Amino acid sequence: MTLSTVSPALALRNLSVEFLESDGSLQVLDGLSFEIAKNSFVCLIGPSGGGKSTLLRAINGLVPLSKGEIILSGQPVSQSNKELKQNPQVGMVFQKPNLMPWRTLWQNISLPLEIANCPKDQIEPKVQDLIALMGLQGFEKSYPHELSGGMAQRVAIARALAQDPDLLLLDEPFAQLDALNRERMGEELLRVWQEKQKTVLMVTHAVDEAVFLSDRVLVFSKRPAKLKLDLEIPLSRPRENSIRYSADFVALSQKLHSALS
Repeated sequence: MTLSTVSPALALRNLSVEFLESDGSLQVLDGLSFEIAKNSFVCLIGPSGGGKSTLLRAINGLVPLSKGEIILSGQPVSQSNKELKQNPQVGMVFQKPNLMPWRTLWQNISLPLEIANCPKDQIEPKVQDLIALMGLQGFEKSYPHELSGGMAQRVAIARALAQDPDLLLLDEPFAQLDALNRERMGEELLRVWQEKQKTVLMVTHAVDEAVFLSDRVLVFSKRPAKLKLDLEIPLSRPRENSIRYSADFVALSQKLHSALS
């Protein structure tokens, strides 16, 4: 486990999540403890159904904890079955963009700001900045059905950034894209991360994607999930696609494949 002498952006302390089923209990997460440094990019990989998405939802305040605690920006995240609600300090992007089909691109990005009762004169410049950041100029009035898959995910990322969250959670955001667009979106995500200086925790099943994007990669075991490996990725930044063919990149990928087997 990697510990920082500086207060971490996110800390998990002996975190467990267990769901009650009709035929008994199902333990999903088992005693997870790790920290994520501020402004770092961390990827999470592991077997399908192993609890990765459950962890993201727990961090976001949408799943109650069975034991342990989550500390975000130095403050415990309060969670109980009676008080489950999304944490405003957290932005989240899912596999599907989940854009509202009756709202334009501009209106989808502005939605969190409207819900937060942000003054109208502050909403417009924030949305325009995010549209420029994500390279979506010229599509402000387009509806979701008029956007490509990659563009729709750019909108979802912009929407997640609208309230300037401390932590950005990404749950396989590029899973539905073809290989070429997936690589392009990875490069775009790194550009946005470097510009906005956010802390990112991203779930992916692609080992090469995890190595290319991350400062660290966390490997989960099968359910109930435990931390099998916490691997630092000491590749220099900024990263170009050509780094994928370097000996260091291949060696790191092999370590992760071994941990998954």
